[in-house]
Amino acid sequence: MIDVSLGFPTRARLLQSSDFDVVFKQNKFRVSTPGFLILARKNDFTYSRLGMIINKRTIPTSVKRNLIKRIVREAFRHAQLGGLDTVVLARPPANNDTKKQLRENLTLLFYELERKVGNQ
Repeated sequence: MIDVSLGFPTRARLLQSSDFDVVFKQNKFRVSTPGFLILARKNDFTYSRLGMIINKRTIPTSVKRNLIKRIVREAFRHAQLGGLDTVVLARPPANNDTKKQLRENLTLLFYELERKVGNQ
């Protein structure tokens, strides 16, 4: 059975460029690895929202871009962030990572972000 509570509804997404701009200009939390950068700021909602920037220049094949997006969404859903706008940027080293490495890196990044938010 599929757990519907782990879906990714529209309200959990950053859709407008103005939302992305606010996170870029006013980010309070920042975590990174060579393959990813995560920027975040508190929002006015009780739920978190996710935006992704995974472009063709960084990750050339659509198969790999889509894989990364799925893994980012999965890691985001399992993170206990509560009221954050989050943007995940892929960097070129992410293109060379295996599925397992991507999963581990993103899980650790979201865990580190949870820890930083919890300390504030």
